[in-house]
Amino acid sequence: MAYETSVGVTTRNTFLTNLITFVVAEAGFVDEGTTTDGSYTLYHISRTTSGDKLYWTFVEYDQSIGGDTERTLRCKLAYAKIITYTEMNAASVNGQSRPTELSFYKNNGPYIKSHFFTEGNSVHAVVEVYNNCFAMLSFGVMDKYGTWTGGEYIQASNTFRNTATYNFSWDYVYASILFDGGVSSTAIDSRGNYIRNITGASALGTNYDFARTGGNSQFSQQSKMVAATGFVGDLVENASPTKFNQRAPLFPVYVRVYNSVTDNWILKGNIPYARILNITRLTPSSIIENDWMVFPFMQKSDGDISLSPLSDGWGMAFLKDA
Repeated sequence: MAYETSVGVTTRNTFLTNLITFVVAEAGFVDEGTTTDGSYTLYHISRTTSGDKLYWTFVEYDQSIGGDTERTLRCKLAYAKIITYTEMNAASVNGQSRPTELSFYKNNGPYIKSHFFTEGNSVHAVVEVYNNCFAMLSFGVMDKYGTWTGGEYIQASNTFRNTATYNFSWDYVYASILFDGGVSSTAIDSRGNYIRNITGASALGTNYDFARTGGNSQFSQQSKMVAATGFVGDLVENASPTKFNQRAPLFPVYVRVYNSVTDNWILKGNIPYARILNITRLTPSSIIENDWMVFPFMQKSDGDISLSPLSDGWGMAFLKDA
């Protein structure tokens, strides 16, 4: 395992350049340089897996929401470099159909701290945007069950802060947390989280090689990770460390993919060294079980809702030391 932290990250591009240096040194990525398109700088990294070279491209993106300017990084996973700002935001490219978006809320920097984690294949990045208020990005190659082509992924948390009173909701059409997506087709029209899962030649184009996290009938594939309902969801919602033994369950991030042709879900693998947990009685950025660093998805229920939605007890743990 490799871990790095930086204090006082000045801008989104500083966060990004620090991250690229880390993944090249520790996770087998190649720095493919930058492309300038007008006032925008697009950053490229690549990795070859399963015999295919994939590119991850990142660019700063600002948009006006409810009178506020939302600060984000837009990201795309594709078979070739994306070299124009227009293509980054287009509905279809030679890769994932829609951009993935990492929200820094209304903060254009500086940021309090960043944390980077990797075991060599997947990369988890957490930025403390405001005090105890976080945003998360994860990308790389998942641990696959069986032999299949793909496994590269890009996931990020993106939750607009367009009103001072609207809290986080699993059905909020503009919300996508790390390892999950908006459940409404409205949310997917502008962004999404993706995994590459090759199912064979498609007349619809190579963007259909990518399964989007969440649900939308316009795509032939979709994937599910975080369980918001049912037994697991209930445990995450309620099973925070108890006063009896200070224990709470850590749930692996399993990946299952649906194919509309065969009309079935297949368990494809998991995201390594990432766990879902209830963080209600835990301190953000603290270490549990000696090795796991914990964070709320956004901020706990006692946070400032004018900065970002409150994710209450939902949180993530990333392995810091093996």
